[in-house]
Order: sequence, then C-alpha cells, then structure tokens
Amino acid sequence: MLIAKKWNNARQFLRSRLGRLKLASYFRNFLFASIAVPVVLIICLRWIDPVTSAVMLAHDVRSIFNKELEWSNYQWKNWEDISIQFPMAVIAAEDQRFPNHFGLDFTELRQVLSKKQGKPRGASTITQQVAKNLFLWNGRSYIRKGLETGLAFTMEFVLSKQRILEIYVVVYPEVCNLFL
Repeated sequence: MLIAKKWNNARQFLRSRLGRLKLASYFRNFLFASIAVPVVLIICLRWIDPVTSAVMLAHDVRSIFNKELEWSNYQWKNWEDISIQFPMAVIAAEDQRFPNHFGLDFTELRQVLSKKQGKPRGASTITQQVAKNLFLWNGRSYIRKGLETGLAFTMEFVLSKQRILEIYVVVYPEVCNLFL
C-alpha cells in the first residue's frame, strides 16, 4: 500500500512537471514565432512591395462591421513615380534626423521625456511609423511602443533608408489619401 501511494505521488509529480514543461514549450514556440514572423516579413520587404498594412486591415474590418462601403483605396506606386520633392518634404515635416539615426531619435526622445507637463507629444521616427502602420495597431500604449521600437531597429538593419521612406510615402494612409 505504501509503495502504491509513493508511486501515485511520483506519477502526479511527473505529470505536473511534464505539464509545466509542455506549457513552457508552447510559450517558447509562441515567443519564437512572434519574433521570427515579423523579421521574415521585414526581410521580404527588401524585394516585395507590401500588399496591405495593419492600419488598412483594421480600417477595412471596421468598415465591414459598420456596414460602410468605404474600403482602403491602396495602390503601390514605384519610387520613380513619386516626385523627388515629396520625400524631402516628408523628412522635413516628420523626422529631420531620419538620415542620421538608427530607427530611434534619442535626442527627440530626451526632449519629450524631459517635459513633464500635459500629455507627451509623439517622438516617433519615420521608421517607427512604418513599423506601426505595417505591423501594429493605432493607439497609445507602452506595449505597442516597445514592439514598434524593436521592429524599427530590425527595419533599419535590414532595409535601406530609401526603401523605408518609399514604404512610408506610399503606405501611410493619410499620405496616400492626401498627396498621391
């Protein structure tokens, strides 16, 4: 009887330990996939033009639920088809240090963090805005900002500045609707 009780205790211990290991394995696989998939997609962006973005998909889903017929009107335009003055105007208006930083403008970030009054204004770079528009959601949260920063560093490492600017100018929804 004592041996059977010890055997049952050992089996329960192994099951609970195996259950935790299995859960840890699932979590590890999820974490790996959540890092690997965006990196692979960013690598593909070197050669393949984005067909849509997270912001456009969210807009289309909202349109479906609101029974509206207003869908994203998105068409890719080649770099050669865009006026050379337009990307320069975007850099001047949005991110003057774009040619010199690596995805995150620490100078601008320090200025925003040093001001304590009111709601902090954004200090997003063009690269961060591309990362947000392609892969993330609209809204303000530290989680989204952290993911956006990681994606921005990856984009700066994999893509050229010209490619990042090209994607920004073509995909950014307000820019597409207003200027192209």
